[in-house]
Amino acid sequence: MGYRPIEELVSGEEIAGRANEVMALVKDHLDADDPRRVRLALRLRPIISGDVTASDRDLMGRALDAAYCSLDDELARVRSLRNIRWAARRRTSSPSSRRCAASGAPTPPTCCPWRRRC
Repeated sequence: MGYRPIEELVSGEEIAGRANEVMALVKDHLDADDPRRVRLALRLRPIISGDVTASDRDLMGRALDAAYCSLDDELARVRSLRNIRWAARRRTSSPSSRRCAASGAPTPPTCCPWRRRC
């Protein structure tokens, strides 16, 4: 059994039905001058009307893949920023640098008699 691309496994009706969803994702994650986005925008109406060619299937697959790759890159940048902020906060909130909100004295995490974090 040979390799069959995912674009060949999806029916024309499903492609037509999901074309707007794919275009929205492409608009969110690809630049306005990206050739895949421009070509998909030009072919969107015929695709929605059911006139789906093999080239349209390939275009939608490639545009969707590029949009997901761009989304992955964005999420990686967000995770990296989160990790940097988390590490910086961990360093500044070490037990030796904690201070009681009431007295200003160095304290463990639960210094107050009512066991509230300062």
